[in-house]
This record gives sequence, C-alpha cells and structure tokens, in this order.
Amino acid sequence: MQPMKDSNSYLLQGKHLAVADCHDLVLEGMESILTRHGVKGVDLYKSGQELLAAIEQQHYDLYITDIQFLDMKTPSLITSIRERHANALILVNTMIKDLPLFRKLINQSVNGIIFRNKNSEDIISAIENIFQGKQYFSREFKKMAEESFLMQDQPSQREIDVMQAMAQGLTSKQIAEQLFISENTVEAHRKNLFIKLKARNIADLIVKAISRGYINPTEI
Repeated sequence: MQPMKDSNSYLLQGKHLAVADCHDLVLEGMESILTRHGVKGVDLYKSGQELLAAIEQQHYDLYITDIQFLDMKTPSLITSIRERHANALILVNTMIKDLPLFRKLINQSVNGIIFRNKNSEDIISAIENIFQGKQYFSREFKKMAEESFLMQDQPSQREIDVMQAMAQGLTSKQIAEQLFISENTVEAHRKNLFIKLKARNIADLIVKAISRGYINPTEI
C-alpha cells in the first residue's frame, strides 16, 4: 500500500518512531496508521522497561506511549526517556482520563496528549504539530482540561503572542504597537508569563517556552 499524502506528509517521511502500549491491537493499529502515512520505521514495545532497554542503543524521532503499564508508572517512564535523550519528543496516547496524572505529565512538558480513538487524523495531526515544534492536545482533552482547570497555568494565546515578541527582542512599547494593545496590558501579560512558566528572567522564560513548544527557535 502506498503512503497516504497530504500537505504535511513530508513531516513524517523518513522518521523512526517508538510506540509503547500493553495492548497488541493498539500496537498493530498504530503501526498500520503510521506506515500508511510514510513513517519509515515503527518499533513496538509492550512495556515501559522494554522501551527503556531499547533506547540505551536507539534514539527515536518521537515516542508514543500509553500511561498505564504494569511494570512502571508513566511519569517515571517520561523522566527515564528524558534522562537518556533530553530533547525527546513524547506523545501520550491513552484511553484513561486521570486528571492528577495529566497535571504531572504537563509539568513534565510532554509534547502532546490525545485520547485513543479510531480517528487516525487526530494521531497524524498530533505528530505533525509536534514535528513543527508545537504542543498538541486533542479537542476532547482540552475540553476536559478546561472544565477541570487542569490547564489554568498554561499561557493564553495572547500571552504566547507576547512571549514570541519578547523572544524577538521587542520592547513592551513595540509589542503593544504590534499587537494593538496597551503597554499596561503587555506588562500584565509579561507578569503572568513569569508566574505561569516559573521563570527567573527573560532568558529563562524563553528557554522554557522553547522546550514547551510555545516558541519555534528557528523563528527567533
């Protein structure tokens, strides 16, 4: 079967992905979806420890993992992956809706969270966004998160706009003119950003913004 093509299909070409899940049907389904969209290699793992053993020798372009394994907890798995590969891209794909756990994962700066379903478009959209340096949260996850205030410490779109302008070295006055808002509003957004990202200074803020996908370093 020929790979499916779309406007962003090039983002998946030649990529090597790891998929970790304890369910065979999920692993087989993910492998089928990914290869149809042009992914070069898909390695499948049924446990967290199995994945960690493999990445001692192998680095992947993206890690797609569930949040429930018998042999280890997901926060520990995320930490262990990042200890081996600090800039690892990680997408959580799950059917479990565990709010406290999701907060931990967001604090660990996972690159995306989606709820498992039969819609392959959501999976591919998540991967494409992550490869473009963005975070991705499925619509269902966002709805649940907003209702539970899970993402209350996440920057708003306007705050992200201000942060991106700051990364370009613009002053508050210049940002205000660019975004058609007052300088006082810019200062309020700046204050909120330092609180939400727990940043010590502008340099620290930019570094954290890049690591969380709010800023594309190629656009600075």
